[in-house]
Amino acid sequence: MKIRFYALLCFLIIAISAKAQEKKIQNIVEVELRNAGSIINDEIVVGHYLFYKTDRINRKTYNYELQILDQNLNEVGKHTVESSKHLFLMDAVYNGQSLMLKLYDYKEDKVMLQQLDNSAKLLSTEVREVGKIEKAQFRQMQSSKAAQAIFLFPLKDFGFADFRTLKNKNYGYSIDFYSSEGGENWNYSSDPKLKTHVFPTMLYGDKDIMMNLIMEKDGLLSKDFDLNLMVLDSKTGMPLFEKSLDDDKYKLSPINGFKVDDSGEFYLLGYYYDKESNIITSESLGLFKYKINNSGDIISKDYISWTEDAGKYLKVDEKGEFEDFGYVFFHDFVEDNMGNFYAIGEQYDKEFKGLGFDIVVKDMMIFKFDKEFKLTNIETIEKTENNISVPNAAFFSPQMLAMIVKALNGYDYEFMTSSMEKDVISIGYQDYLEIKKESDKYVFGNVFIADGKISTDTIDLMEVKEEKRFKVLPSEAGYIVVLEYDEKEKALTIEKVKLNY
Repeated sequence: MKIRFYALLCFLIIAISAKAQEKKIQNIVEVELRNAGSIINDEIVVGHYLFYKTDRINRKTYNYELQILDQNLNEVGKHTVESSKHLFLMDAVYNGQSLMLKLYDYKEDKVMLQQLDNSAKLLSTEVREVGKIEKAQFRQMQSSKAAQAIFLFPLKDFGFADFRTLKNKNYGYSIDFYSSEGGENWNYSSDPKLKTHVFPTMLYGDKDIMMNLIMEKDGLLSKDFDLNLMVLDSKTGMPLFEKSLDDDKYKLSPINGFKVDDSGEFYLLGYYYDKESNIITSESLGLFKYKINNSGDIISKDYISWTEDAGKYLKVDEKGEFEDFGYVFFHDFVEDNMGNFYAIGEQYDKEFKGLGFDIVVKDMMIFKFDKEFKLTNIETIEKTENNISVPNAAFFSPQMLAMIVKALNGYDYEFMTSSMEKDVISIGYQDYLEIKKESDKYVFGNVFIADGKISTDTIDLMEVKEEKRFKVLPSEAGYIVVLEYDEKEKALTIEKVKLNY
C-alpha cells in the first residue's frame, strides 16, 4: 500500500501507442510545473499557458515569460514580466475572453493582477498591498509544491473575482471584481462589525450573478455554523439576496452550482442532512439538486437517498455508509448532450491506525442521473488505495473529512473536460501500481463517457525509481499534454498524447 500525504505532480510517459505534436522551449532558468496549466472554457480545453523565469536583467531584476499555446501546442502569444527573484504565480484563470494572472512578490508583499487577451496582449494591471492573513495563506502555498490556489474565479465572458480574507474584530472577507468588458470594477466586503466569523466560497458566476456559499460561525473552533446562499449582481456588486436553503426537514451543504439556461434559473447541488444533525459530525443522507431563480425562490427540489436510491446498486447500511468501501466524495458534476447528469466521485473511508485514524482513498466512481435527476447507474473504476494522514480524524463527519483530504490534495482525481458538443466527456486520474518482480510505476487513467456509455483507458507514466519532473495537463477530448523539464539542458518539453477510447 502506498502511503502518500500530497498528490503526485510529476508524471512520465514511457510507453505510448500514438503520439501527436511536441514542442521544446530552451533557455528556461527556472520553472515550477505548477505554473503550467490548461485554458478551459465551459469544460472545453482551448489552449495552455506556461509561466517561467528566463534570465537575469540586473542584480535585482529578472525576466519572466507567460506563453500561451493553442490546442496543437503552437505559440499564440507571449507576455513578459520584469520583477524580482521573489515573484510567484498564485493563480491563472480564463473566463472565455481573457486570462487573468495573480502574481505575488513575497519580498515586497504586493499582489499584481494582470489581464491578457487570447494572444497574450496585456489589457490591464492592478497592484495592491497584501494583508497579514493573505500573507500567511500565500506563504503556506509557497511551502507546498502540491498547493492549489482557490482565490481567483472567472465569471464567464464578463470578468474575474478575487477573494481575500480580512481580520477585523472577527474574520471576514473581501471580493474584488475586475471587468473584462471595459465595465466598472467593484468591491464587496463583509460587515466589519459582525460578531461572527464569515467565510465565502464561490459556486458560480456569469454576467448576471455571482453565487456564493457563506459559512458563518460564532467561534473559529465551533462545530456549529450556518450556511447561506448569497448572490450578488455581477454588474454592480450589490446583493440580490442572501438566504438559508434549509427547509423544515433537511439541512443542506451545497458543493456546486451552474446555470440552467438564459431564463436566469440555476441548479444548486450538494449533500443533505437530517434537520437536527450537525454537518461537521454527522453523516449525510444523500445528494440534493435545487432549481432556483435569480430572486432566490426555489422552483424544484430533488433528493437522491444513499439508502433508497444508491442502495439499489450497492450495499448501503441504515446510516448511509457503503458497506464495501465507506463513502463517496464528489469532485464535479457534468451534463452531457442528452441531458444526463454525471457525478464524478472517489471512494474514501476511515482506517484505524495506532492511536488515531488515516483516511483511505479508494476507487473512482461515476453516478449517472437522467434528465429528472433519477439515479440510473453507478460505475466503479478500480485503482490502488492510498492513505492520507488527517489529525483528529475521529472528530469529523465523513463529508468534512472529505473536504480536509481535498485541501491536502490527497485524491487521485485530476480533471474533467468535454468536447464542444458535450458528446464526449473525459475524466482523468492518477494511479500507483505495485507490480510483483517489476518496478512499481505511476499510470494515468482516463474515463470516457460517450453516447451515455462509459469506457476506460490507462497509460504507463514513470517507474517509481525514476526521478524526473513531469506534469500531465488536460487537452481536447481524447488527448492529454505531458510536460518534462530537463534541469541540465534548461529545457521544457511539451508533448500532446492521444488516448484510446
